This record gives sequence, C-alpha cells and structure tokens, in this order.
Amino acid sequence: MPPIYHLDNYESCLQRIGDVYCTTHFSLVSENPSDLLDMIHEYSKDTSTHFNHSKLRYGLCLAESCSNYHSSQAIVSIQHLEACLNRTFRDKYNLQTRVTEFSCIEYNETVEKNFGDFCMGLIIFTLTGLAIFSTFLDVYLTNINLEDFPLLLNFSIRHNWRRLFAPYEVETDSKRQIFKSLHGIRVVLISLVILGHSRVPHVTTMKNLKLVEESYKDIFLYIFLNGNIIVQTYFVISGMLLVYKLQTYSERYKIDFHLIPKLISTRWLRLVPPHAFVIFFTATCLRHTKSGPLWETAIGDEIRDCQQRGWTTNSRIDNLHKKFKSIDNPLSYLITTISNFFGTDQTFNEVYRQAYTNVPSYAIGLALGYLIYDLQRSDFQIEKYKKYRYVYWALLPACFVPILLGSTFYGPRRHPVYLHLLYAIVSKPYFGLLVAIIIFGFVFKYENIYRGFFEWSSWRVLSRLSYCAFLVHFLIVRLYTASHTQLTHITFYTNLLMVTGFIISSLAVALPLWLLVEAPSTGLLQYYMTKRNINNNLQETLKSEKSKNI
Repeated sequence: MPPIYHLDNYESCLQRIGDVYCTTHFSLVSENPSDLLDMIHEYSKDTSTHFNHSKLRYGLCLAESCSNYHSSQAIVSIQHLEACLNRTFRDKYNLQTRVTEFSCIEYNETVEKNFGDFCMGLIIFTLTGLAIFSTFLDVYLTNINLEDFPLLLNFSIRHNWRRLFAPYEVETDSKRQIFKSLHGIRVVLISLVILGHSRVPHVTTMKNLKLVEESYKDIFLYIFLNGNIIVQTYFVISGMLLVYKLQTYSERYKIDFHLIPKLISTRWLRLVPPHAFVIFFTATCLRHTKSGPLWETAIGDEIRDCQQRGWTTNSRIDNLHKKFKSIDNPLSYLITTISNFFGTDQTFNEVYRQAYTNVPSYAIGLALGYLIYDLQRSDFQIEKYKKYRYVYWALLPACFVPILLGSTFYGPRRHPVYLHLLYAIVSKPYFGLLVAIIIFGFVFKYENIYRGFFEWSSWRVLSRLSYCAFLVHFLIVRLYTASHTQLTHITFYTNLLMVTGFIISSLAVALPLWLLVEAPSTGLLQYYMTKRNINNNLQETLKSEKSKNI
C-alpha cells in the first residue's frame, strides 16, 4: 500500500522567490478496477484500529516534485497538484488521486499584524509592567504597606512566589488538613492527561504508523485508548469538596438559594482569566509561528477556532474541561485534524462530553463529602479496620480493570450491543467508587504507602500550577507537532522522552502564566469577596442589634 504520509525536504525547498511548498490531502481513486484499491478499502473498513489508507497526506516541494506541472508565476490549483500526484501514483500503483484539501507556504512568507495582535501585545505589556512595578515596590520600598493596595500587592511577583509555596487553606485549618493528598492526585492526573494527549504527534508525524495500529494489541498502551476514564476522579473530588465546604460554611453562616449563583459566579471568575488569556494568545500570537509543512494540519484549525468561537468558550464552564478527554477513537479520522474529528465522532459527543454521563461519579463525590464531614465530627476510629488494608491496596490496581476491559471493543470481533451498554453504564461509576474509597483512606490515614506518596509536600507547588499546565499543554503538543519538517520514527524510548518533555515544558510555561495571570486574578477576587462578606456580616449584625433595641 502507498504510505499514508510523505514529506519532501522542506528546508531545501524554500530557497528563492517563487518557491512553494504545499501540503495536500487527497483520496486514492481508480478509473479501472483495481485489486490494490479494493484491498486498501477492505483493510480500512476496520476503522477502530486501522487508518484509512485510501486518504493520504503528502507534502510536496513544487519546484522539485511538480516542476513539469507548475511554474513559479502560476497560482497553485487542485488540478496542478492532482496532475503531479497522478504521475507518481499511476507509475507506481496504477492509481489516480483526488485532492480534497491543500495549503501552501511560499518563500519568505510573512503573516500580517492586525488589531488583535496589538491588543494582545498591550495586555502582555500591561501585565508585565504591573508585575515589575509592584515587585519593585514590594522589594525596595518597604516603608509602603502594599496590604493597603490590593491591586499592586496581587501583581507582585515576590508576593505571588510566596503564595506559590505557601500552605493551602486546607493545610492551615486543623479540620481540613485531611485533604493534603489532593495535591498529589491533581499532579498525577494532569501528567496522565498530558501522557494521553502526547499521542497526537504519533498520528501526524510518524513514519512507522503500523506501530499505532498494533498498539491496540499492547496491554501497556491501553491507557492511551481508554485512559479518559481517569477524568472521573475530578468529578469525585469536585463533589466531595463542594459538600464539605458547604457543611463547614453552614457552621458560621446561613445557607440559602442566594449562595448558588454566588458560588457559580465565583468559580467562573476564578477559571476564566487564565483561560481567556490562553485563548486570546492562541488566536493572535500563534499565527506568527507559521512554519513547516504540518503547521496548518497541527495548529491552523486551532487558531481559526479560537478566532471564531474563542469568546464563547469563556461563557461556559463545561468547555474549560472539554479537552480533558484523551484521544482513543477510530484512527481513520485522525488523518485530518483532531478538532474536526472531535466535532463529528458520535462516541465522543454522546458519551464523553455529555454532563449526565458523569453524574454518578459526581454523586459519589457528594456522598463522600457528607460521609467525611459526619465521621470527622463523630468518634470514628479507623484503626479497627486496618486488618483489611490488603484489600485497600488492591483498589488502585483494580482501577485499571475498566481500562483493560474497554480494549476488547477494539478487536475484530463484534460484541453484542448489550455488552457495550453494560460497559458504558458500569465503568464510570465503578471507577468513581474506587477513587472515592481510596480518597476516604487518605483522609482518615488508613495506611502510609499510597498516602505517603500523594501527601508529599512538594506536590503542593505543582498542584497550584496544574490548571495552567492543563491550559497550555495541548498548545505545546501542537507546536511540537507543527515544528516537524520530516516524518519521524518513534520508539518507546523516544516517546518516553517526548512525554517527559511535554510535562516539564507544560509546568514551565504554566509558571509565568500563574504568576502574572491566575495568581493576581484569584488574589483580587478573594480580596473583594472577603471584603464583601465582612460588609454583609456587619450589616446583619447592626440589623440584629437594632431589632433587639426596638
């Protein structure tokens, strides 16, 4: 079969005026009956584990590969590209091509600046200027009390750096020190998310694509295929913390329905600033990174999507976690763009994205929050249950059971619909329940092996950076993919180095994003919310005293 991907030498192509390099997406066709094309279509029918070998992507240097069909003065057209490709495929395979999409890069091509670039530059300049000015006041003018100037205080890099290493509220409150293990859980989860998304370069730049198709038979690689189930951990933690915080809040304040919009708006205001910054940065600055034959495929659609619909994602909180789903879908669509694939795949849209499919894990988290709060107030002694710790230690390996079972649906055998339905219904609640039990053991110090790892004090800093790392990691993956000018031969060791690099670079980029955007925005939000609560409590106290005097 013809190779799915091919790239002419990019560096040697664009050397003089008039040189053009085009990336073409095309289908294989034949005017006459072709045994080879029939075999390709038959092989590609297994869309769960095979690429579509009739849809190819080639990078062509027109001056070298298509000099007979294109001149330096002519405009590139589908007809020119098809004629060029047909010469090769007719001679080698007795097949023709039909170009469906192409993008070209010319010698010394530049991207024009626009008003959005100016606005993004102004935002970066303002944030940097505020940070430098506030840090200068904080470090050198010690006679000025920045506590009286919250705007300047929260933009001070020195102040935010101390916040980065400072204990969380849950660690300073004696009742809430029990949640220290959540730092380690967050860091491990974001690392696994990056691990899952590191598969994108594989399906875009790999020379040995057969390895990807055979990965469905490798037990070690099942985490790439069904690892999206780890997202249930976030729903368990979210439900647990919501209930626990509401219960502790009710000890001091009255809870009514007015609290619900307040909680939603506070959460929205906390999440949106860094997310909006990344969206705007993608829509503007990343345009100027255009280079390489894979740039349009890897990141072009992402930029256009941010330009057209980026503002809408900031108005819906569910979109902030949309990309937490790892890539485990039919390979035949991955030959186009990942964004288009996500938009059309029925399993992704109907099973992964829908909120109601995650309700069981969230409900388990709510129940866990109530249970922890009630047992904490009672004289609960977990020591008498420690004889079952071997069963507890088996829970973590048991979390991999649905990941392994899900791989059976990628085999050649077609399973009955009720098995698919049973797996879809049971897998998420099963995983959520195991996670809840494990967290319960962490909270009440049931054992010291798992808990000792997840309560490591250094996780705290990385945990604070985890949200920003989540926001930037996919951009880093896409930029890495777009930087390729040649196909690569990926092995286990190169993949290990690549994943490690993605994790480290994501956390490194997340650090300035946290210091300059997330930390100032959350600090200001916390200041004004605290000030508002104090004023409201003071008004209620004055009203109650006034009513008593009457």
